[in-house]
Amino acid sequence: GLVKRREIINKRKIVLYSLTDKGKSFAQGLKDAENAVEGKQKEPRESSEGIIHVDGEEINVKLEPEERKNSKYLKILIHSNVLDDHISVEEAIPGKPTRIFNIYIRQNGHGYFRLWCEVDNSFDCWHVKEAWTYPAVQKMMMEYKYKAKVCPYCKTVNDLDADYCKHCGAKLE
Repeated sequence: GLVKRREIINKRKIVLYSLTDKGKSFAQGLKDAENAVEGKQKEPRESSEGIIHVDGEEINVKLEPEERKNSKYLKILIHSNVLDDHISVEEAIPGKPTRIFNIYIRQNGHGYFRLWCEVDNSFDCWHVKEAWTYPAVQKMMMEYKYKAKVCPYCKTVNDLDADYCKHCGAKLE
């Protein structure tokens, strides 16, 4: 149902192929996925107040003017990695050397999984704020959240199918 075929018989047979509405929608989805893999996503979306809500917690993603200016030189490299626990970022600010670094999914002091920048050693630097605005990053965070159990005592991240903590041996809920 993605392609329609039409034959025209004049002096010779001509076959025309075109996409159906469903086919156009599917093709657009493939194009969006390809752009996401290559890091060519649409402009990041930010709420009017610069706040997003995750796990009932407000995360400020509003960038200062200088940070917003530099954010156009960031390229979020969405890809699959073995652990699905980080994204890679390419930063190419004019006048500075290009660098590639990772933003990891780590537990913050409240036990929530959040983005953590290895360059700034921070949960709330401008790299992290910018990364939060990408829908693919938000989706990755939600998927990661449901792949792990966190020990309520020692805060160790365990596999989702674990019954006991691999660090302290406590029973996991």
